[in-house]
Amino acid sequence: MRETSAKKAGKTAEVIHFHETTGTRRQGCYSLVRYYRRGDDATFRVTIYRDSYEDQSHAVAEVFTPSRDWTAIVSNAPSNWHGTTSLWGDKRIGIEREDGFTTLRRLADALARDAMVITPA
Repeated sequence: MRETSAKKAGKTAEVIHFHETTGTRRQGCYSLVRYYRRGDDATFRVTIYRDSYEDQSHAVAEVFTPSRDWTAIVSNAPSNWHGTTSLWGDKRIGIEREDGFTTLRRLADALARDAMVITPA
């Protein structure tokens, strides 16, 4: 479990990453879903799917609403990140690249932070 803090209007709320799932379909196609909780007031889900084709990939952060639905808050276009990901989720390609899941985790953390700033406490 990972804990961080998020500042909102001068207040610091504890943010906890509490669950993660990963999946691989075939070469070039893998996914990451991470869940975050901000204090006692909000739960966020970040879903990222990396396909071998950029235009079939997506990254979105959602908040769990009182009506028990997930509502999209912010997304990141694949053109911003697809080219920086490895062809494999769990393997590095080249000397400088990290494995794909590590890249997606950094992207998920950034999307969760953006969603928490956008969503009122």
